[in-house]
Amino acid sequence: MTSGLSSSSSAGRDQAESENAIQDTPHAALRRDTRAWHDRVEAGFAPFDLQQIDGLTGFLRRQAMAVLPLEHELDRMGICDLVPDWPQRRRGDALLADLEQLGSARPAPTAAIVLPSRLHALGALYVLEGSRLGGRVLARRVASSPDPRVRTAVRFLTHRLDKGWSTFLATLDAVPPTSAKLACLRDGATKAFSLFDTAPDEIAPRSGLVHFDNA
Repeated sequence: MTSGLSSSSSAGRDQAESENAIQDTPHAALRRDTRAWHDRVEAGFAPFDLQQIDGLTGFLRRQAMAVLPLEHELDRMGICDLVPDWPQRRRGDALLADLEQLGSARPAPTAAIVLPSRLHALGALYVLEGSRLGGRVLARRVASSPDPRVRTAVRFLTHRLDKGWSTFLATLDAVPPTSAKLACLRDGATKAFSLFDTAPDEIAPRSGLVHFDNA
């Protein structure tokens, strides 16, 4: 027969661990819970050689197949009600301008993404805003290309590099970190990562390492 003390202590630890998990900020929870997706997507983009015109074109086309439908869905969901400067954050036009400069047409539409709520939309925007952070590293690689057409096709990669991340995190972390709300954010982020992961490779990449970041 047991005293009941050990089971009581175990229950207390379980409750404390549960409470601590819910006390994670949304940013911390998303970063932890989507790490595997982040690593998978980064590996998928790694082979593109951004110093070569075909490598950069392939990279940007694959980005466009995720970024353009994501931005369209965020518009539809009214993300600007949560993130008022959303119109200034959109990078689709910059991406298309780079592709035009490189002589590439707009990629054919891919499967649409559907986000069930604005919390899902905020989770998806976390992925887009995090990917912007990696632009600085990638832009330096592009800038060292011997091809002048490549060196100047950096509108997408340099778009608002020094603006917006801290204000976005303030909005994200203002969400009450309940299990249900965190689940919505996580699902939205997962849908966004999945879109990047499944975007087809229309142009075969060449060898070389690139960096797709999400902090």
